Amino acid sequence: MLIVGFRLSIKTPKLPASERPPISPSRVAVRAQVQLHWGQVMSVLVSQLGDLQRADAALREAAEGAVELWPHEGAPTAPKAWLLRAARRKAIDQYRRELRHQQKHDQILSLSDGVTRNLQADSTLADMRLQLMLSCTHPVLELRVRVALLLHCVCGLDAAQIAQATQVSEISLAQQLARAKKRLRGVSGAFLMPSPDNWLVRRDSLLEAVQGVYRSGHLVESQKRRGANLCELGLWLSQLLLKYRVDDSEVNALASLLLMTQACDAGRLGLSGEVLMPEEQNSKLWDRSQIARAMQMLEHAVSQGTKGPQLLQACIASEQICAIATERPVEWSEVLNNYQALYTFWPTSAVALNAAVALSKTKGPREGLAALEQLASKKDFRVGVSFYNAQAEMLNKLGQRSAAREALIKAIDSPQISEQQRRTVQRQLTALGGELARRA
Repeated sequence: MLIVGFRLSIKTPKLPASERPPISPSRVAVRAQVQLHWGQVMSVLVSQLGDLQRADAALREAAEGAVELWPHEGAPTAPKAWLLRAARRKAIDQYRRELRHQQKHDQILSLSDGVTRNLQADSTLADMRLQLMLSCTHPVLELRVRVALLLHCVCGLDAAQIAQATQVSEISLAQQLARAKKRLRGVSGAFLMPSPDNWLVRRDSLLEAVQGVYRSGHLVESQKRRGANLCELGLWLSQLLLKYRVDDSEVNALASLLLMTQACDAGRLGLSGEVLMPEEQNSKLWDRSQIARAMQMLEHAVSQGTKGPQLLQACIASEQICAIATERPVEWSEVLNNYQALYTFWPTSAVALNAAVALSKTKGPREGLAALEQLASKKDFRVGVSFYNAQAEMLNKLGQRSAAREALIKAIDSPQISEQQRRTVQRQLTALGGELARRA
């Protein structure tokens, strides 16, 4: 039975003078502060509401209120608590508009208790971001959707910011986010911590998505000039995970891998914006202190247990980076073994292609070309830019420069080629004396 006349004001009260700082923040500063606390407040809301879509809508309304109010009346001394309380009010308002059944009324009563509670009780919120991250990256979702949900719910980016950062349609992205939130609502236990039996599957799905955030930053042209820096956010997410699971070898390995990659970021691109291979980069531009930190984390990961996919990737990267940094030859046989082991976890075309390249470095270009031919004969393998690049390098080492040029021209003609890849291929063509333009 519904209680007639139930009312709870959602009007945001003015802050008492004791809670106002002497200088009111600007709107930009408020947005930055809200985003700083976004993931933690969202994690608590999701745990209370059991609904990602409802929690997100409520918090975004509360954030809009903060942007309007704080510049005029001053930011509260406990901004996280203010946001949580305001979001609870918004959620109650949502429920009241939809009030049809007794169970909805029970949820309103539960939330109203949180709204009327002493502000000090909310000033030290429980940190439930790991639980939120696991919910956003549930294995029922595609990788690109998991990446978008992490950025949206944990990092606080809205659909427009994510669309701009990833160079996709804002309308399409907003639709993907809405569908994902609706789908998670129907998945049993999606907003709870996974059981010990299900932990590894959920963890691996999360780690893959965090790595996807970082890689998205490298895939987008001129990322740092487009607002959100996905590389920095991916690195931050990996460090946040490490805070919760410091003794997990795969978590340590991912944090090490991303830190290692970021340490070499200054030398990653050439003068024309083309991507340089590690051996082509000026290693003097690398951050040696970050590399040292990454190596320590990797050593800790190796000491914790058997090699999983993240640890194998970190070992591959560390062998190449450390060899170049110390001016010693790369142990390509070790790299090949790690790629072959990685393929047992991730039997993807990209891993198989990298294994073929490592094979050519270990046993020679003829062996590598044979491996490429075998790959190309598979029905599910799509020949693309990376394939032609690898083929051209092996052909060139065999002295077949004309055939190498033909492979690079095929790479440029590939419909999936990005602008960065085009610049890389053009540089390689120039080195071989080939034409820079596409063939008619």
